[in-house]
Amino acid sequence: SFAPGDKWQYCNTNYDLLALIIEKVSGLPYPAYLDKNIFRRAAMNESFVLVESRSNKMAIAHVLPNWYSMHYIPADSVARYRYINYNLRGLVGSTNIVSTTMDMLRFDKSIFSGKLLKKETLYIAHTPVQLNDGTTFQEGSMDMMLGEGKGSYGMGWSIYEQPGLGKSVGHSGFNYGLATFYFHHIHPDQTIVAFDNTAGPAFGRAVTSALYLLNNRAGIEKVNKTSLARVLGSTMKEKGIDDAVVIFNDLKADTSRYYINEREINWLGYDFLRADFEGHERLALEVFKINTLLYPNSFNVYDSYGEALLKSGKKEQAILMYKKSLSIKPDNQGAIEALSKLKM
Repeated sequence: SFAPGDKWQYCNTNYDLLALIIEKVSGLPYPAYLDKNIFRRAAMNESFVLVESRSNKMAIAHVLPNWYSMHYIPADSVARYRYINYNLRGLVGSTNIVSTTMDMLRFDKSIFSGKLLKKETLYIAHTPVQLNDGTTFQEGSMDMMLGEGKGSYGMGWSIYEQPGLGKSVGHSGFNYGLATFYFHHIHPDQTIVAFDNTAGPAFGRAVTSALYLLNNRAGIEKVNKTSLARVLGSTMKEKGIDDAVVIFNDLKADTSRYYINEREINWLGYDFLRADFEGHERLALEVFKINTLLYPNSFNVYDSYGEALLKSGKKEQAILMYKKSLSIKPDNQGAIEALSKLKM
């Protein structure tokens, strides 16, 4: 992507490469190296690298399988997530290390007491990356943490600088249906470990609030709003289009409990379009149509509606939608290419 040191970019693959380097240098398989040098030394008795013989101990990640469902199911049972939750199960370094919140607390105490690394080495790991031009790398956000502050990256550690709180380090992890976060506040010595087996949108708010409460600040206000895209989709699937539209129009004014998002409604439309039950195409068309009425100035809603119309055999209507998209965004390559093919 760029010359080493010119920029910074997180890449899971590099952690798989790092595990291979550790195996090359140590002469041990990566799981055995972790067991000998970290798990045993830190008394992390519930932690291990996932291999097939121990796969029955794997945590079950849960997801909402599509935008017309309101019920969580195991991520492994959803085809679109299978490449992560099943096909990549053989990777180590970037994933497949199973632990508990208590074991992560033991890891925290061991590494910051100097039991696993020299404190001088840890200091280097917690120093932000310096780029070739002499500047220190800064992220646009603090990863999982909300509120004011700056984020950067060291040697395998996310680094946080927050007003009134100072420096903290840690790392987040994400898989479909699963989120993890490990956070260590340097001064005072405070640690947060959080696991979530639904990877919900409130995860960042929860860990940030934990830090605030530890430091005598008020937590972030809990606001649990329901996506109207999900309400629309689930009602369409269970009760039909008319009931869904009536309920949608009734709830959209209640902004304290519900929210509308253009992208989510678009995702709902595509979930219906790709489904395999009877009548799914009609539901997709209705969703895309509703999105054009809600967001008439968005080029993307017409582009998506055009795609759905075309797949439903409605060529003339699809052309009109693609043209409408281009009238809003003349350089929309998707619409340009689609119209070019339609006129052949």
